[in-house]
Amino acid sequence: SKTKEQTVEGIMEELLNDINIILEIARTSIDTIPYLKKIGIYWNWEWQGLSSTAIERAINKAIVLVDQNYKGFGILRRSRGDIEVTSLYGDFDSIKRIIGYALNLGYKEGIKDCEVIVPKEWHYKEELQNLGFIENPKGHTLLVFEKTIV
Repeated sequence: SKTKEQTVEGIMEELLNDINIILEIARTSIDTIPYLKKIGIYWNWEWQGLSSTAIERAINKAIVLVDQNYKGFGILRRSRGDIEVTSLYGDFDSIKRIIGYALNLGYKEGIKDCEVIVPKEWHYKEELQNLGFIENPKGHTLLVFEKTIV
């Protein structure tokens, strides 16, 4: 079973007993920014509604990361030689550290590319580009930002 690991200043892997906390972070974000409701849990190029079941599946099959102050969460998975970061909720400080965790993991494991997959309306596009991510429009209803891990 997974253990909570503190890395990248207070980002930790989440366990199954914290599903309600994750849902609460999402609901709080959605209250402020309604289109975030569309984010849900991103799985195999399709969106699933944000539910306990979807989060449970993500925890079992991917890495669910939460900020220790519960101000944000995201999901990352290794996929065909890259790391995907999806389902990002919360303030940008938390999101930035979650992405940092993904970049660190990629570096440690020799993975060369990191993709951040977000809705078209995402409000942190510029901040993501400031972190060195480049938008790669793949023609979906979502945006893909890519960065080479060096």
